Amino acid sequence: MKIRLVPLCAVAVIGAIATTPACACDDGHWIQEVLADGQILKLEDGSMWKIDPTDTPTSSLWLAVSDVIVCDDEIVNVDDGEKVQVTRIR
Repeated sequence: MKIRLVPLCAVAVIGAIATTPACACDDGHWIQEVLADGQILKLEDGSMWKIDPTDTPTSSLWLAVSDVIVCDDEIVNVDDGEKVQVTRIR
């Protein structure tokens, strides 16, 4: 049995009224390709993500078909629990 941990977004509460989550997460994605020694990730939906240079040692070791969650400016690798800072380029 595989257990999946999903990061939760913080919810700001003012009085008794909760606002929208502080981040938007999109699961159900997986890595199609790791390009340029981990500098670029291409997901199954065709989106392309530039990895922050400080995180490329981590992303360079990620495998195609790994399940990921996209949360604003982060991609979380569900298979190994690591995350990297990203910027969408396509």
